[in-house]
Amino acid sequence: MATESKNVTLRHGLSIPVQAVEIALDLERRGCHLELDGPDILIGPRHLITDEDRTAVRALKPHLIALVAYVDAEHEQ
Repeated sequence: MATESKNVTLRHGLSIPVQAVEIALDLERRGCHLELDGPDILIGPRHLITDEDRTAVRALKPHLIALVAYVDAEHEQ
């Protein structure tokens, strides 16, 4: 059975999978911080990240990077 990927469209047209938003919010609720480091994303503290989180982050990495960049840009305005 194929799973349908649902997207959410944010202001200014950024469209990303709902899963990316959910993992980002879940990590933040647990006390993690997401930040960009050049073309990469840093998430920590490491002891709060599970193997399941790592798998999800790898699968959604480009979307998480776009989301963090979007949030950073929104905070600058």
